[in-house]
Amino acid sequence: MASKKEDPMKKYYELIYENMISHGLGELESKLIASINSNNKLWSMEELSNKTGYSLASISNTLKKLSRKKLIKISKQPGSKKLFIEKKSFGIKLISDKIRNTISIENKKQLITLPKIKQELKESLKQCKNFEERKKIRENIKIIENKIEENEILKEIIESIKEIFDKRGVEY
Repeated sequence: MASKKEDPMKKYYELIYENMISHGLGELESKLIASINSNNKLWSMEELSNKTGYSLASISNTLKKLSRKKLIKISKQPGSKKLFIEKKSFGIKLISDKIRNTISIENKKQLITLPKIKQELKESLKQCKNFEERKKIRENIKIIENKIEENEILKEIIESIKEIFDKRGVEY
């Protein structure tokens, strides 16, 4: 008995759905992104409601949220009062948001704070007379210097990513 082959686009839908869940999106958000990105058509809210099994109100609210996150585009077509939903480059957008919201915020804070900590350690080194304590302070200064270097590298990575997005016309 031959096994029935699974539809490749169903596999794609499931892959996108799981990916969206892993990025912290909710069930409905993930279902909508997966549905919208499973083909090149414009979707109506009614179609998405039928596909997902959620109410029009839930669909509408979630689509507004996804549009604010710039993961989809909502528009009206000429001669129609209906709203239509189309896909955008959601993967790149999610990754860029993650970079901006995690690395860059933390990086900015550390770039400001770490040099101050280093300076405080240097001041305490000047005043310290005990050999072992001086040795420990020097080790701590080295730890801070390494972290400053790491953050400089992260800053360069973020700038490189922004340049790539700009070159390709991708919204960052």
